[in-house]
Amino acid sequence: MNPFPDTTLIDSLRELHEVYVDAVNRAVAEDRDDLVEALVSEYEGEALKLMSRVPPVAA
Repeated sequence: MNPFPDTTLIDSLRELHEVYVDAVNRAVAEDRDDLVEALVSEYEGEALKLMSRVPPVAA
């Protein structure tokens, strides 16, 4: 299931990025380096999940 329905892939990736940037910034403010590391580690996988759910555009 697409967590960002009715949006383009770029919009979905942009929103995912914004969510993670906010979460990382809050973790940094709380001096939670462990949480920053976890968020950074999971971001790429989440982005790849989004990209794998979107059918390729015909050339």
